[in-house]
Amino acid sequence: MKRIAKVRRAEPLEMDLVFGSAEAEGCLMQFFVNISMLSAGSGIVQKNGFSQTQYRILALTNNCPGISVGELVDALRVSHQNLNSPMRRLIAGKCLIAKLSAEDRRQKNLFVTRKGAQIVEQVMESQIALIRKAYAAAGPEAVKGFLAVQRLIIDDKSHESIAMIAKYRALNRGGR
Repeated sequence: MKRIAKVRRAEPLEMDLVFGSAEAEGCLMQFFVNISMLSAGSGIVQKNGFSQTQYRILALTNNCPGISVGELVDALRVSHQNLNSPMRRLIAGKCLIAKLSAEDRRQKNLFVTRKGAQIVEQVMESQIALIRKAYAAAGPEAVKGFLAVQRLIIDDKSHESIAMIAKYRALNRGGR
């Protein structure tokens, strides 16, 4: 069987001939970007016996120390029921801590442990290396355009989640 050569392209293909439109190519590229980003960290996630849901919980909690379970449910767009089992396993595995809120005893605030933070950092390092390589090849103007398009694609709920992450990060830096 003839092997297909590995091809990396920065330049667009003849979109009208291959995909029908730039939009169709963008959808297909985003699909494979998601696969590539997941693949970059999946070995670390799997080695630690975690699911992607568990990793998402750790990653978001690592970025938002003290996030409430309700905020996590909103940001991840899942039900409390869907988070319950993965959170319990993370707590049992000493990667996540749940504390009763000082302001509202009905709420739990989540914090990653040192072990959980190390896992998130390892995954992020592999994903950032992938992005850094692509950014260097594309150049600063392409990066600006890429980020501008992403900001325009995501919905209001995602913008709210990003604002929440920024708020938590500012609070945990002492408001700096």
